[in-house]
Amino acid sequence: MSFSVNETAFTTGAVAREYVAQAGTVFAVAWNGPQMAPLDVLLGPYFPNYRLALATALTGANAGVDSMRVEQSGLIIEIDNHGGAFAGRVYLPQALPAGVRDDSIR
Repeated sequence: MSFSVNETAFTTGAVAREYVAQAGTVFAVAWNGPQMAPLDVLLGPYFPNYRLALATALTGANAGVDSMRVEQSGLIIEIDNHGGAFAGRVYLPQALPAGVRDDSIR
């Protein structure tokens, strides 16, 4: 396998998975649980991009949606919130290891 997955469980009940290429670079983060995972910690330097993309996506007709997909500056964000069950993923498509498809990130 050309990547490894590091899983972390938080006291909030959220579980996050970091997808790490063989070179040690995190190329994706996925999470699920009754509350959001601490994305500021998990996304590190990409967190400002995430916040900007999220703020842009939640304006106007998209305000209050339960599911969304945002593509911005090489960053793809997918979030679902159904009845208090949160799930999502953030990944860098250009950083996916060779042969790895985005549907591997769950």
